[in-house]
Amino acid sequence: MAADEWLFSHVMEKPGRIALRLYTWERGAITFGLNQKLEKAVNRNALGNTPLIRRITGGRALYHDPSELTYAIAANVEGLMNKKFGLSVGNTARSIAKAMKVFLKDQNIESDYIRQSPKRNLNPDYFHSAPCFDSKSRYELVSSGHKIVASSQRRIGMVILQHGAIKLGGVAQHPALGGRSTKVDSLPTLSSESFTSLAESFIVSIGKSLDLSIVLFQPSLSQKQAIIYRAEYIRKNALSRRDIVKQ
Repeated sequence: MAADEWLFSHVMEKPGRIALRLYTWERGAITFGLNQKLEKAVNRNALGNTPLIRRITGGRALYHDPSELTYAIAANVEGLMNKKFGLSVGNTARSIAKAMKVFLKDQNIESDYIRQSPKRNLNPDYFHSAPCFDSKSRYELVSSGHKIVASSQRRIGMVILQHGAIKLGGVAQHPALGGRSTKVDSLPTLSSESFTSLAESFIVSIGKSLDLSIVLFQPSLSQKQAIIYRAEYIRKNALSRRDIVKQ
């Protein structure tokens, strides 16, 4: 989360820049959305040793297990000439959803994205309490009727950050989120080899779908130190709404 938040602030200073980060989880963790009420989103008595953190993007609470491929896309759309990416939150989400569909097809998974969020999503109680993978929202990906990619966004001015959890191996349920109860370690850990293969495929799919030329970015020493500082700040404010602009 610290690296994603830093990436968000980094592109704020780079008009026209789009940055992508891919990662998985060494141990399972629960994140919940920027606007959710913690007491409704998560049963803290059922957390056990699972870490809990508020995202700076929206959406609902979900359990990230070590079988998951997670992405973060940060973009400063000011002056962006790429017409496929989109300049609004909605257009960007649709463009990324289309790219996700291509990526999943490359993994031999047929999918489609939700065109319209269900009306019950407007109910505040449902929004705050429904686990992410028990609900479906606009531009999220489903396969055989089940959600396979969950996404959430945040926009500040002309800068967008979108998080996404890709569940290629299935969805592990956590008792702290209610719903179905499954062993949280029931899915196989994404191996280093599998992660590398999926990351390479993801980069090709995103580049092809959004007409992007993707190059490897290595943070400088000072940038790495900034990420470490951000991580220390998050540890002290993990459950609060964090203001990326002032930090």
